[in-house]
Amino acid sequence: MAADRDLAHAVRALRDEDIESRAGALARAFASDPVYRFIHPDDREWARVGPRFFRILLRHFSNHATVLTPGAGGAVAIWTPPVPRPRSGLARLRFTLRIGALLGRRIARGARVGTALESLHREEPHWYLAILGTDPEAQRRGLASSLLAPILSRCDGAGLPVHLETATESNLSFYAARGFEVVGEARVAGGGPQIWGLRRAAFAGPLRGQSSDSV
Repeated sequence: MAADRDLAHAVRALRDEDIESRAGALARAFASDPVYRFIHPDDREWARVGPRFFRILLRHFSNHATVLTPGAGGAVAIWTPPVPRPRSGLARLRFTLRIGALLGRRIARGARVGTALESLHREEPHWYLAILGTDPEAQRRGLASSLLAPILSRCDGAGLPVHLETATESNLSFYAARGFEVVGEARVAGGGPQIWGLRRAAFAGPLRGQSSDSV
């Protein structure tokens, strides 16, 4: 049993053959997320758009960032390092056009979310946790923690902080137990959700609280 658990938690880089299943897992993980549901409030719309959105995101970030997943699946973390791998102008344009086409009539809401997120970004060199999500069926098994651990350890060794944003208030205690502190708040214009900006300083000390997680 212990060997099975270790295999399930073994963290590796995302592979091309993982993208379809991990995109579905992320769509289910963020099905109730205040930001994504502000952009796509209809359940049927999210069921159609969510997996497509995360497929685009995973393909894009796997080329210039660090995308981690447990060997057995069920969770994904997208990490952007202080100096990301360079992207061509054409790659950036393709990504922007694909996201714009997917958003369609929701593009104005997406832009308002982008403005709120941008207001929380920090200029200091740091690792940025763009996405951390676990399929609801795989939550509370420590998968999210396993995807945090290697980068947090690297940041401690390099003396670098970590930044992220969340619009889910219940996530604040999860991140607080791992050394993060709230350093900013923003409200999405037009009746959108509140978003919290979090920062973890390097050498934040031992983790507090339970090892299980729900993000």
